[in-house]
Amino acid sequence: MFDIIGICALVLALWGLQKFYNRAVIKSVLRNLPGPSNPSFIVGNLKQLWNADAFPFHQEIADMGSAVKVHGFFGDEQLYLTDPRALHHVLVKDQEIFEVSANNLEISRLLWGNGLVASLGEQHRRQRKMLNPLFSPAHLRTLVPVFITIAEQLRDALTRHISGSDNEIDVLEWCSKAALEYIGIGGLGYSFETLKEGANNAYSNSAKNLLPAVFPIAPLSILLPYITAVISPDFGRKLVDVLPFPTLRNVKNIVDMIDETSRMIYEQRKQTILRGDGEEYDQVANGKDIMTTLLRANLASDEKDRLPDDQMFGQMNLLIFAAYDTTSSALARILHLLSDNQSVQDELRHEIKEMHIQLGDVTPSYDQLNSLPLLDSVIRETLRLYAPVPFVLRTACKDVVIPLRTPTIGIDGTIIHDLPIRKNQGIFVGITMANRNSAIWGPDAAEWKPHRWLKPLPHSVTDARIPGVYSNQLTFIGGSRACIGFKFSELEMKAVLYMLMHNFKFEPSKSEIIWKFGTVMAPSVKGSPEESTPRLPMKITVI
Repeated sequence: MFDIIGICALVLALWGLQKFYNRAVIKSVLRNLPGPSNPSFIVGNLKQLWNADAFPFHQEIADMGSAVKVHGFFGDEQLYLTDPRALHHVLVKDQEIFEVSANNLEISRLLWGNGLVASLGEQHRRQRKMLNPLFSPAHLRTLVPVFITIAEQLRDALTRHISGSDNEIDVLEWCSKAALEYIGIGGLGYSFETLKEGANNAYSNSAKNLLPAVFPIAPLSILLPYITAVISPDFGRKLVDVLPFPTLRNVKNIVDMIDETSRMIYEQRKQTILRGDGEEYDQVANGKDIMTTLLRANLASDEKDRLPDDQMFGQMNLLIFAAYDTTSSALARILHLLSDNQSVQDELRHEIKEMHIQLGDVTPSYDQLNSLPLLDSVIRETLRLYAPVPFVLRTACKDVVIPLRTPTIGIDGTIIHDLPIRKNQGIFVGITMANRNSAIWGPDAAEWKPHRWLKPLPHSVTDARIPGVYSNQLTFIGGSRACIGFKFSELEMKAVLYMLMHNFKFEPSKSEIIWKFGTVMAPSVKGSPEESTPRLPMKITVI
């Protein structure tokens, strides 16, 4: 065991020496960019960038300009970008140069398998080509009745839970339960039964705890490519069990629980399709969920186009987590904002009630859900101002020059119009801060104003050509690695709000709620003994 620890220590030391050499010998063009001071040669600004209270620091960086220098391990200079033109090159025009970092790919493989986010190049293109039709509006239209049914189940569960009680309800818990059931039924054709009375689903608990468990150790993932090069996955798992690192052991146990359940669901569904008969097959054959449709398409594909089992399984795990934490976080944030803005909540409820009156007991269609202007605006504005994922990372795989839309002033006073980027340069894509850029969105950029979407956006927004796939914002990023399921998530939120606004009134908690920075933003009660535990208490009244 100690030999392995020694190897890991040696890997870390050699990596640090390499970074120190690069900094000492190769003069980085980033050295002339503005940026925060470096508080530690060993960890740089990483503790400030990666902690639950990091939001003010990210805002401080954004205030320094649209291209800012920050420091990683051993003085490694990294780039924090919010400039839309530079980001267009990183995410779209030169996207094959700016790859997901090796450590991010490795941690994705360890957590979720060989799915879309853990692949590059041709493998990524093949996987995305097969998945794209499953997230098209045409396919999502077929899921609307299922989405409304789950929203009704959530309504009924909340009604049972709050009946005769003045106690506050943890809205985040119910948003998480609903999100898992949405991706379970709509994504996998499998019910996790999270909305049933008395449900205590081990998978749900594990899924909820995974990303909060990973976030504190995320900066150390930079060592993963070096560690996995000398240690096999099987041996690494055994090593985690004996090393004195409870955080790593906790992550491993959560991943094991999720992996076991996911494999069971996948194998059951695959074998049912291969058998080709029986009542269960008839149900699966008519299934509209994404995984069943993908399985049928994959099994019917030519051998050269068929995805192997490990990649199919990776898609399944990715489906769950891409749609679970981010959507539940966004939905909880919307309800929190509506509780603090009763006039907007009342106006939204009126809009939704009008459609309920018009339709009666008829389930709204895809087009009808998308025809509610204020509902659409509330979701767009919340996703703009409070992106569930605050930033992503990229690494340059060769030297390149990218232009800036807004020139920045260097430390020596020179005006910088272009950024020469060296191979292996690390880049923070500042999603939240780009979405709050006052030069683009105006002086009220940091304010929640859903009504801004009910009129034409200012030219400063449309002229910026923000490289995102969704509504002139970076929330779901852009290019070939944009979030493939953003329309699924948007439809889910609309179905839930359509049902909840019609039946309940949401009021703020007596406790102060703060939102913690993380892999995905999460709420908690300030000053409570469980402040580190994500929670969003709120008063809910049946109307």
